[in-house]
Amino acid sequence: MPQKAKALSDLLAEFEGPLTADFQRVYGLRLEEAVKLRSWDELLSLINWLPPGSALHSAREGKPGLFTWTPAEDLLLSIANLVMHNTYATIQVQSPKKIKPPKTIPGPRGDSKSSGDRQDANAIARGLLNAQEG
Repeated sequence: MPQKAKALSDLLAEFEGPLTADFQRVYGLRLEEAVKLRSWDELLSLINWLPPGSALHSAREGKPGLFTWTPAEDLLLSIANLVMHNTYATIQVQSPKKIKPPKTIPGPRGDSKSSGDRQDANAIARGLLNAQEG
């Protein structure tokens, strides 16, 4: 039991703000009341089962402004970029003139692996699918 209390105490100390917001938004509970009225197991379960895109998940990722931006949104943005680039390729093949390639739409997470505006949307989509599976 002391291990759970320590884990919960550490989480509360480091992420009190995001947890306060998540408990109110997701569960309709005040964190302060939940800590007083619930067991360690209940609190840890509530924290562990916070949905993707929660304030806690964003804070742990080190990007606290990304509330509700989940891997699903990353994948949708990658698909939109892929469609845009595939449309460009189709139009370019049918055009006698050189057409300017589209710029990739950046996501809020950024991408340290990207190479400027000419990202390979196929590689991004494959990477996100692999991340979902792993």
